[in-house]
Amino acid sequence: MGDYASDITAERARRTISGYVVDKSHSERLYEKKLTAANLKKCGDFYKEAIEVAKSVPKGKYGKIEGPKMDGSAIVVNGITNKGEHVPGIDSGFSYYELGSVMFDADGGLNADVSEAEIRRYIWYSETKAPYVDMTAEHPYLLGVLGETVYYLAYEPTERPRWDRDC
Repeated sequence: MGDYASDITAERARRTISGYVVDKSHSERLYEKKLTAANLKKCGDFYKEAIEVAKSVPKGKYGKIEGPKMDGSAIVVNGITNKGEHVPGIDSGFSYYELGSVMFDADGGLNADVSEAEIRRYIWYSETKAPYVDMTAEHPYLLGVLGETVYYLAYEPTERPRWDRDC
């Protein structure tokens, strides 16, 4: 799929977060209550609800609030955004990350392009699901301590690694 995630999907998310300029006018229905013979006595209540909806719209979300008004047999409120108007963004806390090199090659061995620090983070998280803190200053093989368990990784990049507990 090429760079679909970075070129299309992430860009759509960025625009949603930072806002965008509308390329064509559109209307969004914010409130609609159909009037029927059974609920006609509540028409005043529905109108008050529609006014509250119109008042509750955050300033700047739409270029214009239209209504309350009648549309056929319904009381409606519409948010109108005209071509060329800026729609404010939604700060959702979204972050886009690109993955690094694959950890293992096609034969199941360590990828030579992966750094020792990345290997340490990978193993620590795989074993503990906890954030990694570099503790090599205390001991070169120390991965970390979690609860009452101490984790070590005796790894030398120039030697063939062993992935068993009998090391």
